This record gives sequence, structure tokens and C-alpha cells, in this order.
Amino acid sequence: MKTLYGIAIAATMLWALPQTGTASANTLSSDTEILTASTSTNITITQPNDAQTDTAPKTVSRVSDKSSIDAVRSIIASSSSAARYSRSSIDEILGKSQRPKTDTPKPNDKKTVLIKPPEPVDTPKVDLVKIDKSMRKMFLLKGDEVVATYGIALGANPKGHKLREGDKRTPEGRYTLDLINERSRFYRSIRINYPSKEDLARAELLGFPPGGQIMIHGQKNGNGPHPSLNRGKDWTDGCVAISNKEMDEFLALVNIGTPIEIEW
Repeated sequence: MKTLYGIAIAATMLWALPQTGTASANTLSSDTEILTASTSTNITITQPNDAQTDTAPKTVSRVSDKSSIDAVRSIIASSSSAARYSRSSIDEILGKSQRPKTDTPKPNDKKTVLIKPPEPVDTPKVDLVKIDKSMRKMFLLKGDEVVATYGIALGANPKGHKLREGDKRTPEGRYTLDLINERSRFYRSIRINYPSKEDLARAELLGFPPGGQIMIHGQKNGNGPHPSLNRGKDWTDGCVAISNKEMDEFLALVNIGTPIEIEW
């Protein structure tokens, strides 16, 4: 009995002395996330008094190599409150080498700013359409710049101003493009606002109906023979014809209300 009592006293005195020796434990409590160990030769720890329980040690030497880290993990074997360390204290001892790195932006870091791509630029609209009947040409102008040029087909009697219905002429003078017809007998069309007040007055004096529905249009719809087979290159009834592809481009460039000038 005396022998056991003496061993207990000796163990207590050894615990009170500075801890030196080899590592004897390496455990991590899953409930408290606290590492406990008994000894280390590489790390000096100033143990707090009872009032400092659950606070980090004041003096800790940082270690980074694997053997030292293993030793740190086996430092604090005692179950007394003075030997307990929080997770943050253990991270301090280990140099935070065991925790995943996260990229946390600093207050002064520049933030990435997403720049909205520029809006697509619309095709420039033209401000005047000109037709030279003698050249069989149509020009689209924006200011003094010619934006597009098309070869055209006219009526069978192209020269001169239109006077009446059925004369197969295209009117001459200044007019306005005033309506788009997507259900035309020809591939897409836009109307020239003939007859004007002057055209109506002239037709009345002549005693003939002035005619109308003078269009710029594409090719004939359907699978039948094309009118040009019988009428030649000027195959319309007084309208202005271009290819279907050109008609698509024309309507993309020209707004309703655009003026048109027609001359021989």
C-alpha cells in the first residue's frame, strides 16, 4: 500500500515538472474537437492558471514539418483544464497547415466587373431612293453616300410619266414609300404613293383613271412561267422589280416614309 502511495506521489511530481520526452498519445476528441498530448521536445507551452481556462497558450513556437506536427498532436495528454486547447489554438500551433485554404478577398481587392457587350449596331437606314429608268438602275442613298445599287426591270412602255391605268409606265417625279405588302403576288413589295393630287387632277382632265398600286417588288410567286419569258427584260405592268435577295436587303435598309425620286 505504501508502495502504491509513493508511486502516485512520484507521478504527481513528474507531472508538475516541465514536460520533456517522447510523444505518447495522439488523439482528437470528436465531441470537443480538442487535441490532447503528453510531451514534446520542440514546443514550449506556458500553461495558464485556472482563470485562463479555454484560452490559447501565450507562448507557442510554430512548427511546420510533419514530425513536429505529429509531436504537437501528441502534446496535451492531461485531462486537466489547463491542458485543453481550442481548435483555433491548435491551428496556431500547426501553422494552419492542416486546414484547407480558401480565397477570401481582401477589403482592398479589386472586384471583377462584368462589362455588358455593346448592343448590335443596326444597319444604317437610307434617306433617299433614286431610280434612273433609262439606266435600269435603283440607288439607295444615305446623305451623299450610295449604300446599295440594284439593276431593275420596268414596264413594257417605260419612257415617260404614267398618265393612266394600263399604260405600263412607272411614274416620274418625287414620291414616298408608304406601305409594305408581305402578301403580294410577287415576293415582298413596298408601295410608291402614286397617284399624287397632281396625278389625280391630270387623269381627271384626260378622262382616264390614273391607275395605282405601283410597287417595288421581287420575283413572281408560284411555279408558272416567269413574265419575262413573254415580255422580255421589262416585264412588269409599271412596277419596279428586283431579285428576291435584293428585296430582302432593300426592306432591311428602307423605312416606311422614305422619299423616292424617279426620272428617265
